Amino acid sequence: MIETERQVRARLDPALGGLVPGPPPLAAIVRDGRRIRVRKRITLVADVAAAAALVIAATLLLPLILSGAAPVPAQTTRYHVSANPPGPHSAPGLIASGKVNGVPWSVRATVSGSGYLFTGVNTYISTGAGGTLPARYAQGDPVQGFLGSGGNPAIQVDAVRADVTLVRVSLTNGQVLSLRPVAAVGAGNAKLVAFAMPDNRDVLAIEAFNGRGEISYTVPWTGQTWFLIGRWLKPGQPAEPRPQTVVIGSGTAFGHSWQQLVSVGPWGWCAQGDIDGAGGGGECIAALAQLRPGQYYQLAGFASGSAVGQSGLIWSAEVANSVAFIELTSRSGEHSWIRPHRVGGRSFVSFPSANGAHGVIRWAAYDRQHHLLGSGSA
Repeated sequence: MIETERQVRARLDPALGGLVPGPPPLAAIVRDGRRIRVRKRITLVADVAAAAALVIAATLLLPLILSGAAPVPAQTTRYHVSANPPGPHSAPGLIASGKVNGVPWSVRATVSGSGYLFTGVNTYISTGAGGTLPARYAQGDPVQGFLGSGGNPAIQVDAVRADVTLVRVSLTNGQVLSLRPVAAVGAGNAKLVAFAMPDNRDVLAIEAFNGRGEISYTVPWTGQTWFLIGRWLKPGQPAEPRPQTVVIGSGTAFGHSWQQLVSVGPWGWCAQGDIDGAGGGGECIAALAQLRPGQYYQLAGFASGSAVGQSGLIWSAEVANSVAFIELTSRSGEHSWIRPHRVGGRSFVSFPSANGAHGVIRWAAYDRQHHLLGSGSA
């Protein structure tokens, strides 16, 4: 897989304001690289349309533990990492170990009570009712994000599909890590791989293999100090479309600053919320369904639901390209008007809404001549 220089640089550009195109040059990624979907899982309860509670949860296997650091630290390609599989004398439950710039790291799954403690990422996971250990699966993405830590070093633990025998991770320093899946949490659960690097943005690509060769590869979108993936590409398939990231909304609400990004590129469609400059929820999807004829507004499930303190949420919605502005009405009778932002040929709005009695309850879409196109419950 060969990625264009401007695509690589676009994904690694740490700028999070305004339109972030993606041209300047950087070395094309090595072929032996390539889906991980890693994101902060958000579970939120909000009253937006009526008195009923609405729970929004990003649907990945487990939360990514973010560092929350801001501003984004400068990147460097001068580092060295290693990732070693467990050996015959390794401790039970070891997934992988190695060094990042000479500093040791390891991830081990140990039985603790009714679940597992993943030392190295400092996460306890219950295996009881509703447990979140990744079940063994035969269909779906070759690699799925499971656990992660934000930095010092950044450690990733991923679940792999049953037929995957090798995962290769290409890094910004030119290294390619070869990872063998390990059955660390029982035969009924998915095998796991683990690796570490100075910063999550150091991952350029992830590639999955089975016994017959390469299955597919993925190119991640990089946010603040983490990355998201929504789309797997076939071997040899170009890493397209050209990356584009846009701030679809920003401001101050409930005493907090906020902004919402939407990005399109070879990773698919990605979104990231940011509250007080400390990062927030994010998610990627492989493809975005088209709005139906006559449909002017729908909540963007992959971009909605960032919490603003205890008082409200930041919502995002996709609107038809014919919409010039959206009028929002709250339960208390207040009105606000928002102009859409265009990303990858699609239009989005983002806005704060209070929890409870003062939340946004209705939308109305207008064209450039101020003609009403449609309206409905928000």
